[in-house]
Amino acid sequence: MKFPYSLNISKYLPAFIILFFIGISFTLSAQNSQTNSIPSASNHNTLNSTNTASASIQKGKYYIDNGQIRLGIDLDRGGSIFYFALSTNQVNLLNHADEGRFIQQSYYGESDGSTWGGKPWVWNPIQGGGSNGLKAKVLRQELGTNALRVISEPVHWGYGTPMPELEMEEEILLCQEVARIRYTFRNTSTNATDHPAAHQELPAVFVDAAYPIMVYYKGDKPWTGAELTRVTPGWPNEYHIRNEEWAAYVNTNSYGLGVYTPGTPESTAYRYLPEGPQRDKTGPQAAACSYFAPIRTLAITRGLTFQYELYLRIGTIEDIRQTFDQIRCGLHPAATTPFPEKIISENEKSSSLIIRTISPVGATNVYFVPRTEKTKLTPKNTKTKKTAKTLKTPKTFPSEDDLENEGYPPQSSQ
Repeated sequence: MKFPYSLNISKYLPAFIILFFIGISFTLSAQNSQTNSIPSASNHNTLNSTNTASASIQKGKYYIDNGQIRLGIDLDRGGSIFYFALSTNQVNLLNHADEGRFIQQSYYGESDGSTWGGKPWVWNPIQGGGSNGLKAKVLRQELGTNALRVISEPVHWGYGTPMPELEMEEEILLCQEVARIRYTFRNTSTNATDHPAAHQELPAVFVDAAYPIMVYYKGDKPWTGAELTRVTPGWPNEYHIRNEEWAAYVNTNSYGLGVYTPGTPESTAYRYLPEGPQRDKTGPQAAACSYFAPIRTLAITRGLTFQYELYLRIGTIEDIRQTFDQIRCGLHPAATTPFPEKIISENEKSSSLIIRTISPVGATNVYFVPRTEKTKLTPKNTKTKKTAKTLKTPKTFPSEDDLENEGYPPQSSQ
């Protein structure tokens, strides 16, 4: 077949060469732009993502976004979650006024000579940092566009000193309108210590005070659509049983943030409202906040690896409850989509005791290994050189009887 027009290649060759090099330059520029949206580091690996997902970093804050929800972690504070919003309006529902206020891991042991707010404190590693403002360090990170993994070195809340003998891991995966989170705590180093059973926050959750109403189910017919309980917690802590294992903080329009923690019905909650002109101020960095934490009694023992999962959902109470029921039944992608493959840490390989609570179906199958001996801790005399941070108000501290039995100190640094 003969083409209707002939083309003199030599005549247009210089123009073709110019266009060719312009195309290469444009491609390299686009690749560099995409690479710069994720922090470059030797411990960084990019996780798989969907075509609609995106990621960005701003002053140590890393955001992942799947087009429906947007979540941010603070890489300067152990990768703690400080931001959770819908992709459309980007209104953050969380409070992160200081190192004690994130969605983050926090664990408790026995009295160790530390103090906080002028009162005796306990062994208390947390993910974000210390009460004096010392920030927790990220050890390794794998950052993608709709998933991430961070391993960090926690800080002792009372002493405000690093705790290199411990390791906290956080894995996050965005699935449609749900953020699925898996936390792993390792007390597996040669310097690990034993601690008696205490209530543990699984995890600590701090919400913007603009969402004052806590909603949950406490009846004897869970997951049947029965009437929910609505309360506005006071100060200090209140104890609640959530028989559907989720709770939400919402506004007067029944819209807010829900947190589902399979296998953990017990919880503690409070609302903090400072005195004076700041009392009615709300927002992610306001002094006022709404707090709750699913709690479970657990002894932190040497060689322990403890793992659990939770799910976050923004929406109306009806939508939140329906989504969590779908997850419970394994009918939602958040319940079945696996986390991206990861690099196993050396501590995890050598762990001799593993506790897992990861299945949304039948998640009450949790196994606790009893303590066989008690190691008395020597009070630390370590002092940080960092200037103590001015705190908004002291948090409550339980009596010795409470610590020994059912009480535990809530993590907040109002």
